[in-house]
Amino acid sequence: MQECNEYLALVGRNFSDYSAGHRRMYEAGLVLLDQSTASVLDIGAGIGWGLNRARELGFQGEWTGIEPCRDSFDYLRKTHPGEDWHHCGLMDAPVGSADYVFCIEVVEHLDKTDAPAFLARIRSLCRKAAYISTPESDRDSHGTFTRVEMVAALKAAGFENVVVSSEQWTTLYICQ
Repeated sequence: MQECNEYLALVGRNFSDYSAGHRRMYEAGLVLLDQSTASVLDIGAGIGWGLNRARELGFQGEWTGIEPCRDSFDYLRKTHPGEDWHHCGLMDAPVGSADYVFCIEVVEHLDKTDAPAFLARIRSLCRKAAYISTPESDRDSHGTFTRVEMVAALKAAGFENVVVSSEQWTTLYICQ
C-alpha cells in the first residue's frame, strides 16, 4: 500500500481547509445513518474529515477509525482523543464489524493485486452498507480501477448491490 499523508498535506496548506470533496463523500452516507445508534468503521481515517462531518451532522453513534500513516494517526489522537483509533493497516486491524464502513479515497493507494482481499475484508466487517470512493483509472492517473473493474471487484468481494454515484469529483460506490 502506498502511504497517503493527509497530515503533511494539511501542514503544507498552513492548516487551511482542503477537504470539501472528502466531506461530501462521507456526507453521502452519513445523512442516511441513524445518528444516535449506528456504528461506523472509518478505514483510512486520515486526519478526521469523516468524523468532523459526522459530528457537524449530529452523529452521536460509535466511531472507530483505522489510519496507517503515523503523522495522520498522531493528529487524530490529538484532535479527537476520545475516539477509538487504530494505527495499522486494515488487514491487521483488531476491530469488529460495524453497521457502516467508510473507505474514502483509499483503494487507489493499493496495488491492484491486493485489492480483492482488502475489499473482501471490508465486506466481512460491514453489517449494513459500505461507502467506498476512489478515482477511476481511465479518468484519473491516480486511480487503480476503471468503474467496470471496481464494480466487478466489489461484487466478487461479496457485495450484492453496488450503486455508483458519479456526481462527485471522484466515484462513490454504495455497497450492500
